[in-house]
Amino acid sequence: FRSRFVGAISLVILVTLAVAFAAVFQFVKTSQERQLDDALQREARQEVSEISVGGGERLRIVPRLSPQPDDIGPMTKYAVLYDESGQVLDVTAAWKGRPPKFDELTPLKDDIEASVGDLELGDQRLRAVIIEVPNYSGRVLLLAASRTDLDDESQYLIRVMGFVFMFAILVTIVLTSGVVRQLTQVHARIAMVARRVSAKDLTARV
Repeated sequence: FRSRFVGAISLVILVTLAVAFAAVFQFVKTSQERQLDDALQREARQEVSEISVGGGERLRIVPRLSPQPDDIGPMTKYAVLYDESGQVLDVTAAWKGRPPKFDELTPLKDDIEASVGDLELGDQRLRAVIIEVPNYSGRVLLLAASRTDLDDESQYLIRVMGFVFMFAILVTIVLTSGVVRQLTQVHARIAMVARRVSAKDLTARV
C-alpha cells in the first residue's frame, strides 16, 4: 500500500511538473523567437525602403547595424538582394562570399510577405525573412540572423529544467514516503498483530 501510494503521488506530481515545464519552455522559446522576428521584420522593411529610395542603376543593401532585439543585442546581419531572375545583386560580408541561391530559400520564397521562418543552409541555422523591394517588381531582399543564441538559450533552459525536475521528483518521493509512513504506523502495527494471530499466537492483542 505504501509503495503504491508513494508511486501514485509521485506520478501525479511528475506529470504535473512535466506539463508545467513544457508550457514554460514553449512560452519562453516562442517569446524569444517573436522578439527576433519583430526585429527582423522592422529591419527588413526599413532596408527595402532605403534600397528603393536609393534606386539608381544598381540596387544595393544599405550598410547599417544588424537587427537588435531588446535583450539580445546586435546580431550578425545576413542579407542578400536578388533580382527578378534570382541572381544576386548585392550581399553582406557575413555570407563570406557564399550567399544562398534563390531556389534554396523554399518555403520562404513561396510567401514573400515579410513572414519569418527558419532557414537551414549547411551547418548554418538562421531565422530569416524575404520581402519585396517597393517599386522594383521581382526584386527581393533576404534578411536573416543566426539562431545560435536562441538555440543555446533553449538548450540551457532544458538543462536547468531537467535538473529542477529530477530534484523535485527526488524530494517528492522522500517527503511522500515519510508522510505515508507516519500515517500508516497504526495500520502497520494492526497488520503485525494480525499476522501473529494467524500464526497461532493467541496472546497477541490489538
